[in-house]
Amino acid sequence: MLRRALMAAAASERIRKAVTGTQAARAVVDQYVAGESSEDAVAVARALRAAGLLVTLDYLGEDTTDAQRAAATAAQYVHLLGKLAAEGLTEDGAVEVSVKPTAVGLLLGTEGQTGQNALANGSRPSTLSGS
Repeated sequence: MLRRALMAAAASERIRKAVTGTQAARAVVDQYVAGESSEDAVAVARALRAAGLLVTLDYLGEDTTDAQRAAATAAQYVHLLGKLAAEGLTEDGAVEVSVKPTAVGLLLGTEGQTGQNALANGSRPSTLSGS
């Protein structure tokens, strides 16, 4: 029950703005969320690597129940991995990307598309949140 409520709250743009809109909340969010785009995530990963830290990035969101959304999420992962590799940040596992199978369609039903098919038929959106 609590998980459903939290997932619904996380999906709400209104709640996201309310939570991240306050200065105190923004300070907490900024400690754990690299940004709202792959460029933000790469910049934060670069800074953390410069400080000698190992980095794991995670696309925020899971339990994808829509094939198109699953495909878009998979495309985001691929886009981010390409940017990180181009900057040399993935060498020796210095920066990793955590992939949640449920975010890329693991739990999609068999009503026309499986999770694997959803990945093959997706569009390529241009933003990614990292943490």
